[in-house]
Amino acid sequence: MLKTTQMRNTVSVAAVITVLCLPLLNSLPVYADDTQTADTSEVSVYTIERNDPSPLDTLKQEVLEKYAEKSGDLKMEEINVDASSISTSTLDWTRTGLQPAAIQVSVVVQNEDGTKKTAAALCETEKAEINITASDAPQLVLKSDSVTIDLGSAFNYADNIGLVSSASNALPVLSETDNVDVNTEGTYDVKVTAVSAQGTTAASYKVKVQKPAEVVRAEEEAAKKAAEEAAEKAAEEEAARQAEEQAAAQAAAEAQAQSQTAAAAGSAVSGYTGGISASTGSAIADYALTLVGSPYVYGGTSPAGFDCSGFTQYVFAQFGISLPRTAEAQSACGTQVPASEAQPGDLVTYNGHAALCIGNGMIVNALNPSSGVAVCSMYSLYNGNMQVHRLG
Repeated sequence: MLKTTQMRNTVSVAAVITVLCLPLLNSLPVYADDTQTADTSEVSVYTIERNDPSPLDTLKQEVLEKYAEKSGDLKMEEINVDASSISTSTLDWTRTGLQPAAIQVSVVVQNEDGTKKTAAALCETEKAEINITASDAPQLVLKSDSVTIDLGSAFNYADNIGLVSSASNALPVLSETDNVDVNTEGTYDVKVTAVSAQGTTAASYKVKVQKPAEVVRAEEEAAKKAAEEAAEKAAEEEAARQAEEQAAAQAAAEAQAQSQTAAAAGSAVSGYTGGISASTGSAIADYALTLVGSPYVYGGTSPAGFDCSGFTQYVFAQFGISLPRTAEAQSACGTQVPASEAQPGDLVTYNGHAALCIGNGMIVNALNPSSGVAVCSMYSLYNGNMQVHRLG
């Protein structure tokens, strides 16, 4: 008879998980021997088929069923078989007959709502007898209930067979079915069947197909390198963007400073109070005429080559009058007078062009690369917005 003692630990509210430990029972010494008999009236006896592919699971099921039967107030469906655990002393599962065993079982009971919680408890040990029987069916023992193989490698179901035997002298015939795809990662099912004239035995196991560890490491390293390169590229692009923004800001600041300088120079000229007498204006015009024939050079500011504003700046500088460098800035200098009142020594500006008045409606200016410094009518330039500036 199986004597049991029930211990309950209650977890409140959501679920009640009870861990029940089977008690210690006295046992007579009994040995695995086909000829010996033993008095088993004082202990529990569990029968396991030698060919059982999962003997511990079968033993756990039998122990739990017996416990539920003896408890009186507990149904088998209230026991969480998967969560319950079992362990035994060392047994030789290939030998038939009775063998003494120390069985330790933790019984997990849960509410009908199925809420799972982890429970732990020390359990007492039951002394029992395990009766290992042998049917005429062939014996089929697997090495493991699950195996792992590399992605893309070969698979042979027989590699996981540990033992196959038959009661007759002839070995059983093996057949196997599976859904293993060695080229796709995943977990697959394998079923092996041993068939002899005496019967049939089947066993199943899982096959996990996964990438080799070195491949996983290589992929991780490649992904890490790609991420680092992407981050480096992003940092370079950000640095280039910031450099462009800084260059643009610096150019804007320089342009503003140049504009301010030009405005200040224009203000200084327009505020010139020394005056340009008629004789000085004529002298300026006469000097400018001495430069006729000088070449036109873009950006030039000397007789070796002038552009329009470089020419007027140079001529006025010889008489102590400072003008800004560009024609646009020079257009803000002096006091504007009507074109009909233009006189020698006046500055004449157009849209982006500068010249010097020599009287009688004529000007001298650095005209273009083909003409160089030349004399022409102040009305012959048609780029618009002609303005006459009196410096003084």
